[in-house]
Amino acid sequence: MINRIKKIFDSESKALAKNSSWLFLSTIYQAGIAFVKSVVIARSLGVEQYGTYAVIFAFVSTIQEIFNLNFASAFVKYATDYRQKERLDKVKALIKVGYLISVVAGLLSIIVIAAVTMLAYSVFFDVGGLHGILVLFAAGSSLAFLNQLARAILRVYDKFKVNSFVNVIIYSLEFATICFSLYFFKNDLIMLIINLTAINVVSFVLLQITAYWEVKEHVSGFWSGQISLLREDKKTMTNFLLNDSLSKTLQKMMKKGDVLILAAFADSAQVGLYDVARKLAFSLLVIKDPLSMAIYPQIARLITAQEVQKIRSFLRTISLVGFIPFSLGMVILFLFSNEIIGLLFGPEFLGSSTPLFFLVLAIGLEIVFFWAVSYILSLGRTGFRLRASLVSSVVTVTVAFGLVHTYGAAGIAFAILIGAVLLQSSFLLVILRHLQRPENG
Repeated sequence: MINRIKKIFDSESKALAKNSSWLFLSTIYQAGIAFVKSVVIARSLGVEQYGTYAVIFAFVSTIQEIFNLNFASAFVKYATDYRQKERLDKVKALIKVGYLISVVAGLLSIIVIAAVTMLAYSVFFDVGGLHGILVLFAAGSSLAFLNQLARAILRVYDKFKVNSFVNVIIYSLEFATICFSLYFFKNDLIMLIINLTAINVVSFVLLQITAYWEVKEHVSGFWSGQISLLREDKKTMTNFLLNDSLSKTLQKMMKKGDVLILAAFADSAQVGLYDVARKLAFSLLVIKDPLSMAIYPQIARLITAQEVQKIRSFLRTISLVGFIPFSLGMVILFLFSNEIIGLLFGPEFLGSSTPLFFLVLAIGLEIVFFWAVSYILSLGRTGFRLRASLVSSVVTVTVAFGLVHTYGAAGIAFAILIGAVLLQSSFLLVILRHLQRPENG
């Protein structure tokens, strides 16, 4: 039996499993902690106050996503190339550019959040007194821009084990802080946000020190690197950065901005119900994320070699990996969604079951076809990805605005499903055309 199972997986699938193992373990732990965290917070705060908590997070993260250039992806791509060419001077210059961009982006996001808070506070919040806490939380959250770069540096130098270990420590500290705050400050939402901001600072210091310590022999003195060394790659790097970043930003904003759309047209209780459904559905991404990070170079290599038959076999195998757990999850959800929500979050959150069903279907498409984005990027079709993401986002927002007044949380969830179907279908259409005529690129 074991030998038969082994034969199912080709060499590329085995390599993917090996490369993503540490990331997979770390992501499983993160998803588990995040899930338990949402249960603890929801049960402690109640549906209305939990809804306000969800809006705070969505408000800050959505605006910051506008300024997030996702420089980490470009860094991994170009720093890996520079390492192979033994151009350490360029790697150092790239690190310097990354930190400069991250600092500027973080500061701009804080300024804009402060401005929007003053001008449009009442649109998203039905409780007063959160102006200062929003800006404070934005300052702590902006450190994530710098953390993304630190994690990318560890990935380039194959420090997956260290990266995963530090992530586990950070997730554990955050969860402990939440439990401490909810217990000792009697479920005070403002104190919870203050404590989370403090732990963001601690996590930032821990990650930056660890990253530098692990790769200091390679990057020491990066701050004196000469940015002019990157001039010859400026055009291609900028094109990659903008197309890739805008596509990711649009998708992430749709995954976060949905809460803000709901908050603008419904009360905090509806937001609370919807966010619980989001937390449950998004926990399934534990299957996708580590595989997506590890699969990109493998697909790129196969496409470059134009090994069409091997690509087809590889895609069938890895799609099966995603389809099996997704199918099992859908059956369990269909039969026991109310029981699961009631047991975990309490009877006041039972209204989350309908939006949960739609969101799980949307997430399921990402899980089954987790390789699609990597395939599109390997073809160099970043422009197409951007256009497809933009069209999908516009359709999602349009449907959401049309349904939110009548159906509330369920209407937003259905809009997310429509957008996901449209986006994945467009990706698969391009991929199928390439597999039929690989010579056209």
